[in-house]
Amino acid sequence: MVATVINPKHTTIEDVQGRADLRQIPIDKVGIKDVYHPVRIKDRSGAEQHTVANFNMYVALPTTFAALTCRASSKSCTATSGRFP
Repeated sequence: MVATVINPKHTTIEDVQGRADLRQIPIDKVGIKDVYHPVRIKDRSGAEQHTVANFNMYVALPTTFAALTCRASSKSCTATSGRFP
């Protein structure tokens, strides 16, 4: 895909975001901040309480997972169905 830049010379530039990253650089820290998610926790008596948790989620990514998106990360959080013992 080629993007056209509107300027007096009508220059076109290559769309580099669509290409595979061949540099093989691991990412030290990537994530999402300030996530609010409904959770159920057990109180001291063993009864289940519903509340909302606020957290940050970060991971280190090796080069094989560099294309992982934040949407996929938040989906994995939802997959726990909000249960934390």
